[in-house]
Amino acid sequence: YRVDIKKFKLTKSLKRVLKNFENFNYSLAKNIATKESFELFRKYQLARHAGGSMSDMDEDEFKSMIETSPIKTRLLEFKDKYNNLVGVVLLDIDNKNLSAVYSFFDPKLNKFGLGNYMIIQCLLYGKNNQYDYLYLGYYIEEISSMSYKSRFKPGQIFNNNEWKNI
Repeated sequence: YRVDIKKFKLTKSLKRVLKNFENFNYSLAKNIATKESFELFRKYQLARHAGGSMSDMDEDEFKSMIETSPIKTRLLEFKDKYNNLVGVVLLDIDNKNLSAVYSFFDPKLNKFGLGNYMIIQCLLYGKNNQYDYLYLGYYIEEISSMSYKSRFKPGQIFNNNEWKNI
């Protein structure tokens, strides 16, 4: 699933999500794994994906996921008003496009839409920096952990070797 950054517009519900986090900030950082980011990752995995293949990832594997990339990769780090790390997006960056490789966040903030907020900020960052598309990964409508992507429009899916608007 990819979002056309240049045509992306905030819906009323996405504007409400932005309002929930108006005291938060984000910054683009080098893709360096920290103890703080690993602890947040572990908390996220245990709450959202316990028993999944990534839930038993150790600190060295986490460091490899964050720091090893053949292309330009950065972290979009999200902090609350007390400067606590609450979310991270591992973001691949090329000349024209962004790809949200993996994201994780404080599960306590899920009910306020932190995951959606992080994607909104990726899109706004892309818009401000003249990128074309934000790639969000696989889209499976029947699986809620993947179907949320359709909230971000205009979107396209890759099917039969071509991008199709949905």
